Amino acid sequence: MSFVGGEARRGGADEERSVDADTAGLVRLEVEEYLRGTFLQDAPIVAVSARTGAGLPELMKELRLAASEVRGKDAAHLFRLPIDRAFAIKGFGSVVTGRLFRAA
Repeated sequence: MSFVGGEARRGGADEERSVDADTAGLVRLEVEEYLRGTFLQDAPIVAVSARTGAGLPELMKELRLAASEVRGKDAAHLFRLPIDRAFAIKGFGSVVTGRLFRAA
């Protein structure tokens, strides 16, 4: 999420799969501690379960909110990426790498 200028600050953790409330609370505290001092320190943390789907509506709401807060890009500026390497990966096609010089 740092690629959007650090403005979209959301977090998700699949922590409620098969743990009790105490363990889930400890995981939340560990995540908060891990994020402290980063651009995500004030991000809402949404607990979700991949198995049961619990928390997914809240996560989707937070992701929609994050997407709505991203500023639009100025199409008048050019995207410039000097190419360092180009190669093909079977099943994916052409891959180009380089250092971003300028973006809108």
